[in-house]
Amino acid sequence: MFEYATAGGVAEAASALVREGALMADALIEDLLASERYTVRTVRRDGVVPSPRGAATIVIRTPEDALRVLDAEAGDAAITWLIAPETGGVLLRLTQRLEARCLPFAGARAAAVATATSKRRTVETLIAAGIRVVPTLALSEAEAAALGDGPYAVKPDDGAGCEAIRRVGSLASARAAAQSLGIREPVVQPWVEGDALSLSCVAHRDRCELLCVNRQHIALERERVEFRGVTVSVGDHGLSAPEALAAAVARAIPGLRGYFGIDLVHRGDSVFVLEVNPRLTTSYAGLSRALGINVAARILDDLGPDPGPLAHPGARPLAICVH
Repeated sequence: MFEYATAGGVAEAASALVREGALMADALIEDLLASERYTVRTVRRDGVVPSPRGAATIVIRTPEDALRVLDAEAGDAAITWLIAPETGGVLLRLTQRLEARCLPFAGARAAAVATATSKRRTVETLIAAGIRVVPTLALSEAEAAALGDGPYAVKPDDGAGCEAIRRVGSLASARAAAQSLGIREPVVQPWVEGDALSLSCVAHRDRCELLCVNRQHIALERERVEFRGVTVSVGDHGLSAPEALAAAVARAIPGLRGYFGIDLVHRGDSVFVLEVNPRLTTSYAGLSRALGINVAARILDDLGPDPGPLAHPGARPLAICVH
């Protein structure tokens, strides 16, 4: 198991990406060990976060060491599970690294990661499939189209989570925010009021399955958009046919495999997709406890005979806080 942020890919130990990366990685390791079918090896950079209990942890000192260890360990492993942000193409490069060597891994193929890495490309792909989305334009395109006042969300085209997202009142303010944050490829979206939800999904070889609907807790600190945590498995939360939406997204982005997430806004009778995450999301940290099953083990079982539905009648809400 290789989690990019805790392996030293993110230098700032207090970064939200490190905290969320550790949450996801430790939950995954716990599930794999609880199955009693897997020996787990992972990588942690010295001094970033404590090593997870139970896994064989390779402690490294530089990001370059991490990639060297990944190459060596992935070559010997029965399967590799990557966790990494889309930011800067990190997840795409790591996925391509494994695909180039024809190594087995649990996750989306590089073609799907390439689509989902770009918020603009994701939205264009989903529009072509007839899926309702939050319109997403490059900031320069929005300015050229002389769109009216906002509010807007301005963010990196390849950002992960709430990284560098600002709520602004105009395109001029969006330009200023993008420059102050050093966003290389800023995009803007109309700010859509509504419930911030996400779908936890599994793409099998021949079908897609919705695990649960989650409520995301998003806060505004002046213009700054902050992620405060997630409540996993909140019923359908009034969504109409979320299973059909998950399946439609999986069909629209070939190569999604294993766990993936869909971020959306629910307003009245309308659902707008914001983005697709072709990897574990923070919600994963509470999934197995909320659903009463071992999600990681069942996903890996999918590499063999089809294990059948993942849904569990004893599902219950579970809150995950990110500080």
